[in-house]
Amino acid sequence: MSANIAGTWFINGQATNIQQTGDQLVFTNEKGQQSTGRFTSQTQIVADQWNNLRGTVNGSTISWANNSIWTRAQESTPNIAGTWYIGKLATNIAQNGTNLTFTNENGTMAQGRFLSSTEVIADGWGGLRGTLVNNSTIRWANGDSWTRSPTTAPTNPVLGPDWIASNGRIAHVSYNGNGSLIFTNAAGVQTTGFFLNSNQVYANGWNISGNLNSSTNPTRINWSNGSVWNSTNSPG
Repeated sequence: MSANIAGTWFINGQATNIQQTGDQLVFTNEKGQQSTGRFTSQTQIVADQWNNLRGTVNGSTISWANNSIWTRAQESTPNIAGTWYIGKLATNIAQNGTNLTFTNENGTMAQGRFLSSTEVIADGWGGLRGTLVNNSTIRWANGDSWTRSPTTAPTNPVLGPDWIASNGRIAHVSYNGNGSLIFTNAAGVQTTGFFLNSNQVYANGWNISGNLNSSTNPTRINWSNGSVWNSTNSPG
C-alpha cells in the first residue's frame, strides 16, 4: 500500500500541495502549476504533465529527478522587513510571510519572495536575486549591497559649471536637488547623470561614461565616445 503523501509540502519556503486518491495523485508546485501523477512503486512517484518527472518518497522528503526537493516542514525565514540602505540612501522591504515587496532608493517597487532562508528574489526587477549575509546585508546579483545601517560613501569631487568641449564650444555641468548631475553638451543637449565613483561619471541619456583626471580637483573629463571636456579653469 502506498504511503499517504497528501497535504502541504514546501520547496525553499514556498508551499506546494499533493492531493491523493489511492495511488492517483495531483501535484501543485510553488508556482501554482498542476500535474496529475501516480505512485509507480511504494516509494516512486511520477508527475505526468511535468515531462514524466519522477520523484522518490523518503518519509518527509520527496527528491525529484530535476534535483528539487519537497519537504513536509517549512524552512523558517528571517524577518527582513524595514528600512535598508544602499550607501546612505534608504530602501525598504515589506514582508508577509515569505512574500516580499522591495522598494529601492529611487522609490521603484518590486514584488518578490524568499527562495530559501538565505536567498531572496525580486521578480518585478527581472528576477534579480539577493543573498542574505548574517541578516544584516543583502548582496544583490547586480553588484549592489543593502545594509541595515547607512554606510558612508567616498566623497565625490565638485565639478565646475563651465567646460570647453573638443570643438571649442562651452559645455556645462550642474547639480539637481538630490545631488545627481546634469550635463549639457556644446549643442545644448541635456541629460541627467551621476558619479560612478570619485574618478568616473556617467551620462544617462547619452549612455557614455567619463573619466576624471583627478578625484579631488578634476579639470578634464575624457568621455568614452572620444570627446574631451576641459574645465575653464584648466590650463590646457
